[in-house]
Amino acid sequence: MRGCRFSIILAWCLVVLAPLASAQSRKPGLWTITTTVNYPPSGDGAAGHPTTAGPTNTNMCLTQALIDKYGAPLPQIQDCKITSFNKKANSVNAEMVCSGVTMAKVTMESTWTADHATGSVHVVTTAPRAMEWTSNSTSVFKSADCGSVQPYPMPAQ
Repeated sequence: MRGCRFSIILAWCLVVLAPLASAQSRKPGLWTITTTVNYPPSGDGAAGHPTTAGPTNTNMCLTQALIDKYGAPLPQIQDCKITSFNKKANSVNAEMVCSGVTMAKVTMESTWTADHATGSVHVVTTAPRAMEWTSNSTSVFKSADCGSVQPYPMPAQ
């Protein structure tokens, strides 16, 4: 009977503690982001293969406030507003609609651990010209000190 009671208590502890372990937030500070952009075939010489740009590396400073509110840096695009936002313990999905000079729909998703993240941003524009691309990124935590890198701005809503 004691073994059964211990098993029940142990199982209860695992149920209670498992979400806390998985909810480990990403660390604030300096992150190195490697991004590759993929463009779908255009039909003029692409022979059915997407065109790729990159990879490019960027250093980004993430504040605790940005991590707490958004989890990940959301794209900063002029005249775009967040229309859908779903943040979980280790992921975020968002949609944006752009209605200025550029008319577009942007979808974004990111998943992370404390010191590693992956993400993608898919953009479809209708004006001034129809275009589409997807950027895929991986991010690695470098340091709690951002040095001379300015903090990534909070998105305007």
